[in-house]
Amino acid sequence: KTVVPGLIDSHIHAFATGLRRSKQLNFSDWPGLTLEGMLAAIRERADSTPPGEWLVVRGPYALDFIAEGRLPDRWELDGVTGDHPFYLMMQGHLGVVNTRALQMAGITRETADPPGGKYLRDPATGDLTGLMLEMTAFQPFLEMMPDYTFEEKLEATREVMDTFSSVGITSLLNPGEARDNIAVLDELGRRGELTVRWNVLHFGRATDYVGKSYDEVSAILKALGPAGGFGDEWLRIGGVKLMADGGFEGAYMREPYMEEELGDGWRGIPTWDAESLRTV
Repeated sequence: KTVVPGLIDSHIHAFATGLRRSKQLNFSDWPGLTLEGMLAAIRERADSTPPGEWLVVRGPYALDFIAEGRLPDRWELDGVTGDHPFYLMMQGHLGVVNTRALQMAGITRETADPPGGKYLRDPATGDLTGLMLEMTAFQPFLEMMPDYTFEEKLEATREVMDTFSSVGITSLLNPGEARDNIAVLDELGRRGELTVRWNVLHFGRATDYVGKSYDEVSAILKALGPAGGFGDEWLRIGGVKLMADGGFEGAYMREPYMEEELGDGWRGIPTWDAESLRTV
């Protein structure tokens, strides 16, 4: 037999991958992706989903993976989603919702952009397109979606670990996870069911810290749980992940970029104010 070293994936959102694979429509690995193909798949999922339930979709890794180089807007989504609220997340920084989701969240063309986020608008009319950037813009929608049960999270994590093992991934770094989800990994560890070694970073969201005093920030950080380095050979806490700016479309740059898509002078989004970031 041949023995080869196990692979260490140094940046994979492994826990979220398990949840997405268990329930969500996932475009991240579709070859030859087009808007027409995306909309057809979304319509099919809407038709098979009980009325009024959320449609939650994972987009591709970047706009370059879509033939047209863009996501569908809310009007295109309205044509295939019916009465379902719809939410698509792409690589954690760019997303799109339909009109029904905007209505449920109470977000209109008069709604100001949240600090550290942006709701994109039609340049001709000022109407919301449904597209949005960064977590503070996504948060109103995320808060309305039903969460997975603890048992669903356990099973989804077991299944994704089987997939990692099948391709030789034996260890990973999960860059940013909520405390409740780390508790799922801890429970699997207690049961002796972890088959991949996890190094997990707590995720520090700017919305939890902005405007807080030093003492308030200290209390929030302590409440996250064990400090970096805590754990054993199967599950270890590696620290806290903070993001100072946006992703591909929101990266905070010295010079303007993507002006045609995002407006004249677009330089990205700083997701923190400097004083709050220094305090954390």
